[in-house]
Amino acid sequence: MDQAIALSVVITEGTPAEVDSFLLAALWTGKGRAPSVQQVIEWKRFLQQRGDDFASHAIACFYWLRKDQFTRPRNASASPQGR
Repeated sequence: MDQAIALSVVITEGTPAEVDSFLLAALWTGKGRAPSVQQVIEWKRFLQQRGDDFASHAIACFYWLRKDQFTRPRNASASPQGR
């Protein structure tokens, strides 16, 4: 099975415990290939739609996205004013 399909199945159909294990491995352990920002945005949106049982998982994605925003190298071509 394609890894992208397998990953989305965990987010879309996994139990809270399965999603928890998946996000821990994907976002916080640093093992394997890191997800793209766009992937995590999609995970967050979908988990929010899954309801209260997945609210903490959506928040974990949010925190990862905020962390990524502040640790990502700035674009070298941007001016000091960010333009």
